[in-house]
Amino acid sequence: MSTTQLIENWADFATLAVGTDGQLWAQWFQSRAGEDAHGYDGWCARSRDGGATWSTPAPLGHEFVSLAPLSGGRVLAVWLESTHPAGADAGHDHAAPAGKDAAAPAMRLKSRLLAPDGSTLQDWVVDPDVCTCCQTTLAHLGGDRVVVAYRGHTADEIRDQRLAFFNQSIWGPPRPLHADGWKIPACPVNGPAADARGESLAIAWFTAAHDTARVQAKLSRDGGITFGPALPSTSAGPSAASTWSSSPTTPRSSPGSRRNRRATPPVSTSAASSPTARSPPRCSSPTPAPPAPAASRASPPGATAAPSSAGPTPRAPPCACAPRGSTRRRCARPQRPGRRSALPPAPRPRSKFALRTPASTLPKLTPMKQRLLLAALLLLSPVAALRAQDPSAHGANAAKTAAPKLHPLKGVVVDVFADKQSLLVKHEEVPGVMHAMTMAFHVEASVLAQVKKGDAITALMGRDENKKWILRDVKVVPKS
Repeated sequence: MSTTQLIENWADFATLAVGTDGQLWAQWFQSRAGEDAHGYDGWCARSRDGGATWSTPAPLGHEFVSLAPLSGGRVLAVWLESTHPAGADAGHDHAAPAGKDAAAPAMRLKSRLLAPDGSTLQDWVVDPDVCTCCQTTLAHLGGDRVVVAYRGHTADEIRDQRLAFFNQSIWGPPRPLHADGWKIPACPVNGPAADARGESLAIAWFTAAHDTARVQAKLSRDGGITFGPALPSTSAGPSAASTWSSSPTTPRSSPGSRRNRRATPPVSTSAASSPTARSPPRCSSPTPAPPAPAASRASPPGATAAPSSAGPTPRAPPCACAPRGSTRRRCARPQRPGRRSALPPAPRPRSKFALRTPASTLPKLTPMKQRLLLAALLLLSPVAALRAQDPSAHGANAAKTAAPKLHPLKGVVVDVFADKQSLLVKHEEVPGVMHAMTMAFHVEASVLAQVKKGDAITALMGRDENKKWILRDVKVVPKS
């Protein structure tokens, strides 16, 4: 793509996504044509030959566009769009519409489902009131399930994080991610970041609520249905690593740096580290050099030198590779091939089956005890064999362990996926288990012939041994 209308923006940048059919989707921003035009819009193009050739560019979204590939070569896009009427001068204005309160919705979160040929399959307004210029982020949960995280907005100028879920063909209602309570009458231009691996989901974001700037993160093990507590990323199963830019603590201190930390549920975090920090120098020789004479060593300011006296041979100084405060005297870094290490060989790890007591000290069995032990083994062997062949001995306990825990559910069937043997249900809140949302449930094959789109149902919800959400005892509520 080459045009004089391409824009450079530190906060809103181009993206590249690879579809499930191998097609490349490139998305970028360019200013509007015309001398009096203001603002910019999103554009996209597709390539089926690895980037050698591209389709004709087409408009896509407004600003802060995010893409997620779906099955069949489809792509899901989300972006922020002004609530102003369409117009050449109003398309990129972040202020509230004329004649309305300053806290009225100025931007909304929109979404579009694109076919492999780039045509539009469906459009949605996911959230009618969002922060005006904070980045959006998409994370793919598998099975055509996607979560979007973004900064919301209220009439009271609270700008906290929200999320919404796309489930195969429909968006669920937005819900808060965490109640920071950050009240700010302007956009901080700082959106969240989300990533997922299977059902494990991590979302990190910035907030300055209560005059404390910090980066926080939340982790979920069930695809975003429930989250653990907010982990303070800037304080002193699967894990998540977050990276952010830190500012100097004082105006005259050194410039800000990039920091990272790994978070592990439920509340543990590693110490923040800088990926640009240099490693300590490598020892030039595995044998440390002798120390300098005491008279030549510099004393700290204000210190009084003590007279030297004859004594034992001074010890070698700590190795330069050792961390500060360490008394290690030899280099523990791996040596280059061909060089003999100065360290003694490490002891072989002891097997957990190794005898900890010398065999010579173990008690010996007399011939009579040996015969009694052999007889006992012969008597117990048939009993063990019969127990292994009898499923009733342990089958009942195994069935109890494998039985899923079920919870009552009420909802409406949004769609029926016969090929996947599942129902897409918009259900009410399940107290203590799940928020009200729209999601797919696996059902028994006989249920597909009993229900149809639009039916109100009651059922028992749970997860099977494969952690898949299921519905049991599905019943259609008669229409009054």
